[in-house]
Amino acid sequence: DAKYESLVKAAETALGEAVRMARANTKASDIGRVIEGTIIKFGFRPIQNLSGHSLKQYTIHAGKSIPNIWTIGSSFTLLANEAYAIEPFVTTKDGQGVVHEGKTRNIFGITSRKPVKDKEADNLLELMWTRFRTLPFALRWLTDKYEEKDLRRLVDVLAKKRNVHAYPILVEGRGKIVAQAEHTLIPTDSVVNVITL
Repeated sequence: DAKYESLVKAAETALGEAVRMARANTKASDIGRVIEGTIIKFGFRPIQNLSGHSLKQYTIHAGKSIPNIWTIGSSFTLLANEAYAIEPFVTTKDGQGVVHEGKTRNIFGITSRKPVKDKEADNLLELMWTRFRTLPFALRWLTDKYEEKDLRRLVDVLAKKRNVHAYPILVEGRGKIVAQAEHTLIPTDSVVNVITL
């Protein structure tokens, strides 16, 4: 939608500014300050309770947060050859600048591979593990093997047995639109290696 192009541009510009400075030994709080300042210059608000983060193999959020605002508590420094996701989230000026969990759940992740003694559900669980391991996934990524109604039914079985976790959608506090831009990078002392290009 053309009326939201500047919101997207703010997210992309904030990301570009953050990536340019994200070398080893850069403070995460300094990255947050640049993201926040860039978004505010566009006349928008950053989402303050979402952040970038460190990454490890099969662990998307590996413990370290890179904020979208300047914060005192985010003083860790980026390490050389460690992977990070930087992801500015932007909302309108009249937005609340925070998100909360909505009711819809379309993203899932495996939490246990223990069989549930339902052959169809166990087969789906094995397919999920083969394709995604511990990474989050959307049910639509499995519609080449299952009808959507069957997927929903079987995922409900797996969720009740706690084999699968359902992630809720995130909704802006005042129901406003949110834009996001993201890159994964590996900093060194002299360069930033962006690996999502």
